[in-house]
Amino acid sequence: MTTKNGLRITLIWALMIALIPAGSAFAVPADKLEICHRPPDNPDNVRIITISRNALATHLAHGDHPSFGGSCYVVQAGDQNATTSELACQDEFGGHLASIHSLAEDNFISQLVDPDATGEITARIGGTAPGGFCSGPTATYAWTDGTSWDYANWRSSTDEPNCTGAPASVQLWPNTNGWLSGWNDTPSADPLGNFVCKYQP
Repeated sequence: MTTKNGLRITLIWALMIALIPAGSAFAVPADKLEICHRPPDNPDNVRIITISRNALATHLAHGDHPSFGGSCYVVQAGDQNATTSELACQDEFGGHLASIHSLAEDNFISQLVDPDATGEITARIGGTAPGGFCSGPTATYAWTDGTSWDYANWRSSTDEPNCTGAPASVQLWPNTNGWLSGWNDTPSADPLGNFVCKYQP
């Protein structure tokens, strides 16, 4: 995640930490944060560490990534289609396009994609229609990382999923986009500009 302002990062993390339920396995003291630490001299040796909130800007500047629920996340920019973005996540991080399994995780990723709640910023996540075609409400969806399809946040205002006649992938509109908030099924060939990778430390 790239940023120009350390204060902005701290505010983003304050919002994200507020989304973690009190008493959960992922809760940390108010002045601490969990982060996926990638040592600059050995970035393949990723591990989750707890840091002071004041050290966040330094850690993100040298390539560390946000953490939630024991996984690491990074928003990548680039006009990639579903296949090339999935391959980029595999090649660069040994992960996949992000799967989402709860509202808390959906909110967390929404904050990463659009931290300033500016709207109109979206990203591809790892939902796919394994049957090969997007067929609206009758489609069967799966995650590219092989985890269970046990949560969905389809946009209700536009009756998603509703795409037809093309291989499908899932576009996340962050939960800051008002009536556009939620997931949209979109042709896999479309470049979306951003995508979210999720990987294990």
